[in-house]
Amino acid sequence: FESVILGLESGQKREFTIPPENAFGQHNPQNVQDVDRTNFAEDKLEIGAVFSFQMVTGSYQGLSLA
Repeated sequence: FESVILGLESGQKREFTIPPENAFGQHNPQNVQDVDRTNFAEDKLEIGAVFSFQMVTGSYQGLSLA
């Protein structure tokens, strides 16, 4: 991510398109999991909120999209 902002001055604004291979990789539908809203406190559900959760295979982070 940082390569596109190198050389910018403080306060400068630019718009960038970062290809998947330079970010988080190609979209993988197997990485998308639906979790029932009742599993979360209502006041914590806002778009963009990041959650940590445990699965058998390890600890992961998720992003609230709705």
